[in-house]
Order: sequence, then structure tokens, then C-alpha cells
Amino acid sequence: MRTRESWRRWAGNAATGAVLLGAVALLVRDRALPALRERAVADPGEEVPSELRALDLERGDTVALREMGPGALLAVLSTCPACERSAGAWREALGDTPGRLRLLLLGEPPEAEAAWAARTIPGAVPLVPLDRHETLRRLRIRAVPTALTISSDGVLLARREGGVSAEDAIRILATVAPRTAETAPLDPGVRGDGPDAPPSTPATR
Repeated sequence: MRTRESWRRWAGNAATGAVLLGAVALLVRDRALPALRERAVADPGEEVPSELRALDLERGDTVALREMGPGALLAVLSTCPACERSAGAWREALGDTPGRLRLLLLGEPPEAEAAWAARTIPGAVPLVPLDRHETLRRLRIRAVPTALTISSDGVLLARREGGVSAEDAIRILATVAPRTAETAPLDPGVRGDGPDAPPSTPATR
């Protein structure tokens, strides 16, 4: 049978435990959870979160952004003057290789955005994010237009805000262009290791 003193000690321990639990809960809320959310944000060199999905308006199904293969993801709004001005550069860069440019359409309604995309940058793949807020947050898209390049294994390679020239757009798409396995051997004389190769010149400082 508990004595009055033992009940008092038990109550004190319970109160101390409750205070400690409350402190841990506050620590988790104020530090651990924000840190976890921050880690879920993709920076260049990190994988695009697998949870980020979009509706492919051409195919009518949903796709994971990181599983679409190498390409550039361009966040745009049809009402954005800068997006309209840079559309010609992307159109020229895209040329006859459709599919390497995906448009992340952020406006409403999606049908109007898709019509604008088809008219302005034909050949680009129109996508509507399933969760616009999370997509913008986790890809750190703060302005439009923003171009992101994604590798074949779903890694975010680079992020660029603002309009681009045709040369810039070509350079961006070139970083994610698929490479073929076809090669042609170099002649030994061209390589510099054949019998007719000129003598090597020592490097000078």
C-alpha cells in the first residue's frame, strides 16, 4: 500500500515526465520537422523528389517528374510577359527534337494553359502539377519562367530563373541531350600516336 510520501514522489515524477515530453514535442515541432521538410527540397545535384507528379495533358495520365527521362522542365504562366517573350527562343532551340522540353503549366484553367503552350511552343510536353504548392516549394521555383534541367536518373542538374536567348536555350537543352553509342575511330595520325605523327612539343611555362 502506497504511503502519502510515495504518492507524492510518484506525482512529482509524473509531472516531470510530462514536462519532458512536452519539451521533446516542442523540439520536434520547431526543429526536427522543419529540418525534414527542408531536406525534402531538391537543390542541384540532388534527386527530384519521387512524390512530385504531374498530369501529362498529351497522354492523359500522371507521371513522376523525375521519371520522364533527361530534359528541361520550364515553369511558365500563359499570362507572364517574360514567358511569352522567351517562348520564341525555346521554340527555336527545340527544333525537330520534341520531348526534351516539358512545360510546367501553373495557370488556370489547365485547358487554356495547354492551348497557349501548343500555340506558343509546339512540341513541348504540357504538364500540370498535381500539387502545385508542393511542386513549387520543393523545386524552389519562386518566379516564372524558371528552367530546370533533369538528368536521365532523376537528378536536378541546374536551375535558371528568367528569360533566355535562343543560344541559352540550345545550351540548356544540350546538357540533357541523349547521347548515342555510335562512334567512328580516329586515324592514328589524327590521334597523334601513329608512325607519321609529328614529334611532340614539350610544354612551356
